Amino acid sequence: MDYTTTTTIGPVSHNTDNQLASAAAYGVVNENPQSIPALDPRMDMYTAENGFCPNTATLAKFIEGTVGLQLEIFQVFDSLSWHYQHTKLVPSIQQFKFDTDLFPVNLMAIQAYVVDQLLVKGTDAGIKYLNQLRPSAQALPIVPAIPLPVPSLSVTSSPLHTALPAAASQQAYPPLAAYEPYDMAQLADMFPLSKEHGQIANQEYEVANNKAGKRTGSIPDSVAADLPLDDAAYRRVVNRVAAAMMDASGDYLEKGKKKVRGPKTKDTRGQDQPGDVIGHEDAMQAQRLWGKRPIVVKLAACRMVDAAMEAHVGNVNISDWSPLSSWGFELFDTFEERIDAMVESLLISKAIPDNVMKVDLLRKFVAAPCREVGRKQNNKKVNQARDQQNAIGIHAQKNGLVVVDAYTKEFKNPQTGQVVTEVKGDVRDLPASLKRGRGGGQAGKRRKGNDSSVLPTA
Repeated sequence: MDYTTTTTIGPVSHNTDNQLASAAAYGVVNENPQSIPALDPRMDMYTAENGFCPNTATLAKFIEGTVGLQLEIFQVFDSLSWHYQHTKLVPSIQQFKFDTDLFPVNLMAIQAYVVDQLLVKGTDAGIKYLNQLRPSAQALPIVPAIPLPVPSLSVTSSPLHTALPAAASQQAYPPLAAYEPYDMAQLADMFPLSKEHGQIANQEYEVANNKAGKRTGSIPDSVAADLPLDDAAYRRVVNRVAAAMMDASGDYLEKGKKKVRGPKTKDTRGQDQPGDVIGHEDAMQAQRLWGKRPIVVKLAACRMVDAAMEAHVGNVNISDWSPLSSWGFELFDTFEERIDAMVESLLISKAIPDNVMKVDLLRKFVAAPCREVGRKQNNKKVNQARDQQNAIGIHAQKNGLVVVDAYTKEFKNPQTGQVVTEVKGDVRDLPASLKRGRGGGQAGKRRKGNDSSVLPTA
């Protein structure tokens, strides 16, 4: 099976160069509306009395003859049938204010008619009905995909589809590859020619680079056999993922990583020292996760499952500006095996769902660019101050300018009951009596996180 995808919802089997280049721009074949065949009254598909009312055979024959529009026609159908959005999108389609110059009424009539049929027939019967209408070259199982911009729906208020520019698509732009030989200065006035041009090029770029199968090897047809395409199966998978995210019963990596200390104490010189360790709590990644509302967790699980369905058939949606070393692709024979691996990973690490639910850096940056650069500058200042302090301290110790006061503390681990000896200060300066039993190799090692007390020499 050829899962060649553009931004359409579903596979494209008749992938000629011209069709793919045009489909890459908007997810449809960009035809001149004047070239679209008008409905023939003799086909008995449109009458003044009954409106648009074709039978299945006649409608299938008409679609078969509109090769240039098949991508646009079926992306709407597939989006509705596979994402169960009939009740949300049908009212919007039925209330279309058609722009007859941009989208011919006959095409919209076809879409509105078939949408009504899908709503009446239901999911299973609707899929069979679509397969009857689908040209023989497209009679393939449809790959479910996250709804993407559909020009035919761009005039609706549906939140599932991002509106493209109102004048979308009469302008023809050079393919993205045509700009590759030029440097930044040469591209200044060449690209982008408009906002629409930039959007088209970005979509074309994603289409060219979002198929893991092209980079990592072929993906067999059988992997799509058990995708959760019905409501019950989808809900079951989402519940599994959400439960794994919030499962705190196992030994996950972030469990008990943060020390809980008692009140600060004073040493013999009257300086503050950290209090004794009286317990441990989860790392911050897990704590943030425990504070999430249940509905937010379920939404994140839905996003994970939707992305997993895409990735399972090879659509990783990762642009090639991300080097392969920063991501990977694992092929599973069945979708259930992929979900099993995801669940196991979510049980082991709570940092994964925490990172999934973090604010996207692009959104965070464009919303508050000054704040974001300020954070980076502050991090740099803190790092520079730390490096300076470390350099001064190392120099002072090497030249005998300071003496590190080292000592030990004992505390009882509340989880294991074991008494642990914690060394404070520089182990190299421990008295000989404290070095006994530690072993020569350990005595000379510094411990990460030392809280040393430094005294100037006389």
